[in-house]
Amino acid sequence: MNALIWLAWAAATMLGVAVTRNPLYLSLALAASVSTYLAVNLRRPLGRPPARLPLQIGLVVAISSIVFNALTAHVGDLVLGRLPSGWPIVGGPITLNAVLYGLLTAIVLLTLLITGAVLDGALDRAQALRLVPPAFGSATTSLALALTALPMAARAVREVQEAQQARGLSGPAALRLRAILVPVLHRGLEHAIAVAETLECRGFGADAPSRQARWLMLATLGSLCILVLGMITGDGRLAGTGLLAASLAICFMGRGTWTGVRRLRWYRREKGLLAVVLGSIVILIGTLALAPEQLSYSTYPWLRWPPFQPVIGLAYLSLAAPALWLSGGRS
Repeated sequence: MNALIWLAWAAATMLGVAVTRNPLYLSLALAASVSTYLAVNLRRPLGRPPARLPLQIGLVVAISSIVFNALTAHVGDLVLGRLPSGWPIVGGPITLNAVLYGLLTAIVLLTLLITGAVLDGALDRAQALRLVPPAFGSATTSLALALTALPMAARAVREVQEAQQARGLSGPAALRLRAILVPVLHRGLEHAIAVAETLECRGFGADAPSRQARWLMLATLGSLCILVLGMITGDGRLAGTGLLAASLAICFMGRGTWTGVRRLRWYRREKGLLAVVLGSIVILIGTLALAPEQLSYSTYPWLRWPPFQPVIGLAYLSLAAPALWLSGGRS
């Protein structure tokens, strides 16, 4: 699959877990992301497996989220136990409502991390960079350089450790840590200076964006703020308005990428897969704008059975379409 389909799938997945805390829909989104991860790990379209570190981090974060919410949110009608009220922050009743809400938050975080791992193993970076609007060229280059910092630091630590082992260096842990940090920081500074000189030679950032591009970027930022405000306040219409405005602004900025989109491989089945993913986005946005109560759910102040609409469930289930595609032998 080409980069546009993977980016659309990631956007649909992130949108799906951002607009609801309904456990039924979140379970479908998590199952779809896990099945896609397993398919990417099996097929390896880029010749390497997806990263496992996000999964390990996700499990730790998920368990921490459940424990933290159970110990700090003392609200709900189903009390599992009590801690002494004199204890700061954690003192009070431990409710099943808080445990389940922490579990839902953990599912959201885990789904997002799995989505990132899938992109690491399936997204063609070169194709993705060609799809970036010209107005975001400098910002995208900066982000791409920032994302390489952690892998380079990890590689530098391994190389320094291997060099120390080859020299037979040993001693207290504090001394070994100092012996590792100093060379790693030195390499990091050398790399930063080399990258800065390279960008300076190529005139990076010399072309200022046009006035229209600035206004579009400002409109996108304002629309995203409205989207976040609507999600925080639970106002589905406000969130839908912000999402629609942000989508329109991004579409206007992305007009310069149409040539790159046409150069991508477009088989008939890939067009169908993109239509399925975009259809799920349309269903979610339409539901958020017209019937937000179908997506809203909370375990507070009492537990109740979450609503389920087959059409919305189908939108979440369609997020597993890339897994079916890869299982069919295409990448």
